[in-house]
Amino acid sequence: GARAGDKSAGAVADSGTNFMLVTGQYGTLLIRADGTYVYLVDNSNPTVDALNAGQSIQDVFTYKVRDAAGATDLAQLTITINGANDAPVAASQRADAIEAGGTL
Repeated sequence: GARAGDKSAGAVADSGTNFMLVTGQYGTLLIRADGTYVYLVDNSNPTVDALNAGQSIQDVFTYKVRDAAGATDLAQLTITINGANDAPVAASQRADAIEAGGTL
C-alpha cells in the first residue's frame, strides 16, 4: 500500500493526522499512514452525475511506494465509479389560465 510521506501529483499531506489527500478527476482520495484509503466520489461532477446504470468511468492515481530499504517504484490505483439511476427530482411548475367572460 501507500506509505505516509509518499507523494502523488497534487497530493496534500497533513502531518498532524498522518494522511494525504489527492484530488482526482472525479473525486478525492484520502490515503492513511497505514496504506488504507477512502475514495470520496464527487457526485456534483457533471460527468459523474450523467452516468446511467450500466455505465462506468475510472479515476486513476499514480503514486510512489517505498520499501523498508528505501527502494521506490511507481504504482497505480484505479477506482471504478459505476453509474446508477438517480431518483427523480420534482421541479416546481406554474400554470396560468385566463378566463374569457362567459356566463353560466
